[in-house]
Amino acid sequence: MELSEEQKRVVDSTNHHILVVAGAGCGKTTTLVHYIMKRVKDPEAPKTVVLTFSNKAARDVRERINELAPDLFDRLYVGTIHSFCLDMFRRYGHLIGMNPDSMVFESFEDRVELFSRALAGNPYETTKILGLSDRERRLYIERRFSEMSSRKRTLDFSVYDDPVIREYNDMLRSMDAMDYDDIIIYGLRIISEYPKVAEIYQVYYGGVCVDEAQDLNPSQYAFVKTLASDIMDTFLVGDPNQAIYGFAGASPNFMCVEYPRDFDVKRFELRDNYRSSRAVMEAARTLEPGYKPEGRVPIEGEFKVTCYDNDDLEAKAIAEDICALLAEGHPDISTLSPKGIAVISRRRTILENIASRLAEMSIQCAIRSAGIGPSFDSDLMTAIWLSLKVKTNPKDSFHRNRLNDIMSSNHGDRFNGCVTNVVQTLSGFNNDDTGTLDKAKMEIERYVETLSDGNELGDIREDMEMWDSLTNDYLMSTSPGSRSLEEMISTSSMRNSGTSGGGKVILSTVHMSKGLEFDVVFIASVNEGILPDYRSRNETDLAEERHNLFVSITRARRVCKLSFVKYRKGWKGLVKEEPSRFISDLINVYLEV
Repeated sequence: MELSEEQKRVVDSTNHHILVVAGAGCGKTTTLVHYIMKRVKDPEAPKTVVLTFSNKAARDVRERINELAPDLFDRLYVGTIHSFCLDMFRRYGHLIGMNPDSMVFESFEDRVELFSRALAGNPYETTKILGLSDRERRLYIERRFSEMSSRKRTLDFSVYDDPVIREYNDMLRSMDAMDYDDIIIYGLRIISEYPKVAEIYQVYYGGVCVDEAQDLNPSQYAFVKTLASDIMDTFLVGDPNQAIYGFAGASPNFMCVEYPRDFDVKRFELRDNYRSSRAVMEAARTLEPGYKPEGRVPIEGEFKVTCYDNDDLEAKAIAEDICALLAEGHPDISTLSPKGIAVISRRRTILENIASRLAEMSIQCAIRSAGIGPSFDSDLMTAIWLSLKVKTNPKDSFHRNRLNDIMSSNHGDRFNGCVTNVVQTLSGFNNDDTGTLDKAKMEIERYVETLSDGNELGDIREDMEMWDSLTNDYLMSTSPGSRSLEEMISTSSMRNSGTSGGGKVILSTVHMSKGLEFDVVFIASVNEGILPDYRSRNETDLAEERHNLFVSITRARRVCKLSFVKYRKGWKGLVKEEPSRFISDLINVYLEV
């Protein structure tokens, strides 16, 4: 893509510290890639590190650079900030008294389970949960765990004085493991307590770029600031209107306020929109008046708001609309396929209702799930994954017990043999790029051919798509000669979970839709209590909820259809609902009568 004049000004800038505020669809990734390419073309210059917040974003940057200048790729590190800190930990974790080979406990469910065991061993805590129902006990444990995570992200180191958290950490260390939330803190400790290590990185990498910088939280910004210090060039790009992770401690203030305060920053704004139709841009501007893109897509597109009597009618109508679009197409879309359509909602139960309606019409869909690390549905792929985790970390008694539960569930000799053969085959994975992986897949295919249960077969096929995505990401981000099974499992554990969809209609929560784009987007149940969420009471929370809706609308390239309902099924029958306060202006202009 040819750069606009405003993009050229960014790329040509000689300032050592650059802030780019880019609206949705305004060529942010293109600008970042061309800035990176300018930096790495000089073979004598230091390398550049590019930090992202998702594997998808890292993959997009890598693919764009490989398309434009594949010979320059070895001049870069492109990956998530957690992956970068984990790589640093692998090299220097011993300096802070840790085993550098510690594996990461990435799964929320696994961490909460281990945390609950630590809590159960504390007499004070056990008296607090005594007499609670199972649900109340679970909520209390998850709340305590979330409080721990929040305090870590805000660098409240007194969190480690809590006896339950000390016990939790001791249990992890006894298994040569660590909590996902500690990775950034360990990286920050290494470069703060050992300036010589920071100097090594500052010499090797002359510049650090941060994509989606509005998502920085306190620990992440502290890491970037400490890493760059007064030595490295910096480049931060993001959009404050897409700041939707305040619940995790993130804030656009780190990008827009603290970064200019801490560095001599040159600020640029990108307003030329390359993605969305005029109708979608105008609706987004109605919601966020501060969003003032200059339209570059000469397509009118479509935006409309629909009110349904209840949530069942809404789900049915959305499914029928999708069916009609796939059958008849849309005049503003040259070729419309299932993967070009998404349904977004603030609540997963709403998506599940729509998924059921789509299934009735034989339309395949995939619900994107949140979390870190792979999430397999089939017992087979879960057993293989757990076996690999245990093989690469024999002290991991937690996952060994889960594995034993699956393997003793009477799946049969063929199941057990397949797991054993796949793990034995993958044990030979070192610098062999594809041969070992292909042999392992053949073992799974041989097992699949023996299956008669369509549900089990479907789960394994979908899990294999996940596995292919994990291994391909690993191969793409590493070089032959530096690969190992241990590193592949460790890297894959850090991967943002969720499905790519495999050519299906995507159903996604708002947070999981971030960074994606589709030809057609449906936004379901934009009602008070849902969007904004009923727990959003202060101005900061409400502003973030408005950003959630803005992000949802701007996922659409051509068509966006927003809906709300008058009544919703509750525990005691139909409950009256009100449209979201955010869409009053949109209703006035776009409501379909």
